Amino acid sequence: MSKNISITINEANLEYLNSLDNRSKYINELIEKDGISKLEASMRAGYIAQSQSLEMKEEDLLWEVTVGDGLAEEGDAD
Repeated sequence: MSKNISITINEANLEYLNSLDNRSKYINELIEKDGISKLEASMRAGYIAQSQSLEMKEEDLLWEVTVGDGLAEEGDAD
């Protein structure tokens, strides 16, 4: 659902917008890209924090022992 809004922009930006075929589409795409960029930055920061977390490193070590559970060693017969 679309809504109409009123915004204030400077003259140079208005001239640029007026030169486009579809101002609304352009503005919507800019907002969407900005939202995606902020989400990606937030996720990146979370992954970095997680990778530096002592608690997560300890948890990873606990799970490492289960990596080969149930798998036959190479060359073992069933």
